[in-house]
Amino acid sequence: GAMLRKFLVVAFICLMAQGAWSENLKIGALLDLSGDYADVGNAFLEGLSLAVDEVNQAGGVKGQQLELIVEDTHYNMAQVQSAAHKLLSIDKVSAAVITTYTEIKVAGPTFEAAHVPLIALWDSAPQIEILGDYIFGIGAWTPSAGDEAATFARESLYGKTAAIINTNGEWSLDVSSIFRRKFEALGGRVIEEISLNPSDADFKSAILRAKKLQPDVLYAPLADNIVPFFKQISMMRFQAPIVTSDVITENALEVLKDAAEGIYQTQTATPDTNATRHMLELYKLKYAKECPMTLFTAWAYDSIGLLAKAVGESDSSSDGIKKGLYQIENFPGASGTLTISPEGSARTLERMFQIRNGKFQLVRVEGSSLILLGPR
Repeated sequence: GAMLRKFLVVAFICLMAQGAWSENLKIGALLDLSGDYADVGNAFLEGLSLAVDEVNQAGGVKGQQLELIVEDTHYNMAQVQSAAHKLLSIDKVSAAVITTYTEIKVAGPTFEAAHVPLIALWDSAPQIEILGDYIFGIGAWTPSAGDEAATFARESLYGKTAAIINTNGEWSLDVSSIFRRKFEALGGRVIEEISLNPSDADFKSAILRAKKLQPDVLYAPLADNIVPFFKQISMMRFQAPIVTSDVITENALEVLKDAAEGIYQTQTATPDTNATRHMLELYKLKYAKECPMTLFTAWAYDSIGLLAKAVGESDSSSDGIKKGLYQIENFPGASGTLTISPEGSARTLERMFQIRNGKFQLVRVEGSSLILLGPR
């Protein structure tokens, strides 16, 4: 009897230890899977799933398996807020990722207050950095979008005047003000800024107003209803060159077809590192097709790599993950080499592309001629 009792106690202790040990490391994902940026959200989900599978098949992180808990935000800010509360209070995630700039502005303060790391996948920006110590961004560096667009409009398109059409929302207004500051610093003049509501889908009067102003360049970093806007501006034969930032995705291009032809867009170049190639092979094995949105899939894939590395450097508590993230330098990511700055950003800089024959072509300026360097 004593022998059996002793055995049961030992077995129980082993089970307890294993239970504590095998409790999964929960990572939340606030993704726009059925809203305005569903193509981006789904590319992110594929990248996250690839990386989680890979980490778990290699034995997890410090003996813990990663568990991904996904919430669809529908790109709806009330939904973002309630999903953030659910991940923190019910699922008790140790860290989370989120799709866009606008969404992290909503969920960031909640995660900061809970002391749980949150990573923006599509963006990095000073406005994200100031949300707090637990808030990170590894995507496109917003100031470089506005700066690059303004420099190109002024110095390569020789624009003296510009009009701006944007959406009345965080990212769109911020990137517009960066464009304006830079364009005016370079001696240009912004003659009008037209801000539309996120729910607007009929842009004819705004486009007409911009047309009458006859600007040399139109900067149009809209954040909502992108396809109807660019379809309508094409139908109304807007004469001046159109420059935007980030918002036209490969999926939108397929829908817009000829309506997108000739538009300039600042964005991050598609990465091509050893890690990118490795990720693309994994993608083909898992999904039995070519990866349609390499850059977005790579950002999400890398976020899991960064979280795993952070746990490795420190421990799997939320504070440990935060501490570990700040220690990351020259991480060989599928999206490029990532270093987390003391402010919590891994900045990916943007360059200018033009849509030609339904593809993004990188633009290089030499003297007074524009040279296209091949696809994104």
